[in-house]
Amino acid sequence: MIDLLARKALAWAIVLFAVSDRAFASDEIDYGQVEIAIAAVGEVTADLDYGEYLAGECVSCHAVDGPKQAQIPAIAGRNREALIRAMVEYRTGFRKNKVMQTVMTTKGNEEIAALAAWYAAKER
Repeated sequence: MIDLLARKALAWAIVLFAVSDRAFASDEIDYGQVEIAIAAVGEVTADLDYGEYLAGECVSCHAVDGPKQAQIPAIAGRNREALIRAMVEYRTGFRKNKVMQTVMTTKGNEEIAALAAWYAAKER
C-alpha cells in the first residue's frame, strides 16, 4: 500500500513540475537550437489529410472560422513558415503558454509540418 502511495505521489510531483514555470524557462533555451528544429520541420513533406486529422484537437480553440476566445489567435490562412516557427517555439519552450507548450511537446516534426500546411491552406 505504501509503495502504491509513493508511486502516486511521485507521479503527481512529475506532473506538477511539467506544468510549472521552471519546466518552460525560455532563458535556458539556445535559440540557435530552435532555428535548427524549425529548419528540420520545414524540410518535412506535409500530409494535408494528416494535418486535417490532427487539427481536430486544435479547432476546439483555433476554429477555422475564427478563434473561440478573443485572446486566442486565428491561425487559418497564416503563412506555413510562421505557423511552423510558432509551434516549434512552443514545443521548445521558447514561447510561453502552458496549454500550447503541453500540446506541442506531444507533436513531432511530421505532425507540426502537417498542421502548419493544413492551417495555411485554409482561407481566413
